[in-house]
Amino acid sequence: MLLAPAHFTFALLVAVICALGYAVPFVGMVVAQVIAAVLAAPQGTGMVVWVTIAIFVIARVADNVLVPRIMSQSLGVSPITVMFAVFAGGELFGLPGLILGIPAAALLRVLFGYFVQPYVVQMQTRAENIGAANVHVDVAIDDPAADAGESVVVAVSRPFEPAPAASTPER
Repeated sequence: MLLAPAHFTFALLVAVICALGYAVPFVGMVVAQVIAAVLAAPQGTGMVVWVTIAIFVIARVADNVLVPRIMSQSLGVSPITVMFAVFAGGELFGLPGLILGIPAAALLRVLFGYFVQPYVVQMQTRAENIGAANVHVDVAIDDPAADAGESVVVAVSRPFEPAPAASTPER
């Protein structure tokens, strides 16, 4: 409603036409802008310029700020991913890519969450567990009657490495 304070007579009608036109990719906003310019023509060229600039700015703000935020909050995909999905989908597949780019990004996010993320978490957990806290120690006593300080054999190994063969120390 940026047009109402400028005393544009058909501000509400142009707002409804722009809302309907915004739903149609590519052509919708162009047609809405042309209709708005024609409706502004009786009020002078200054009003035509003001209406054209206002609709253009509102559409760019909606396209580049509002839509990525709303889509990211509703789909759980980051705004940059939404913009990349739209640009890449449009560049690679044209109009169907523009329409299906955001749902494809949301699908990839879900698939990543179910298949790739658990594997990555498992690998990170395994990497953390391979540290010194997960050392396997085997203790063997040769002769139970002998002094424990002389007859203890300790074999230390990491998990996934074979333990070295136990040998008896020479006395």
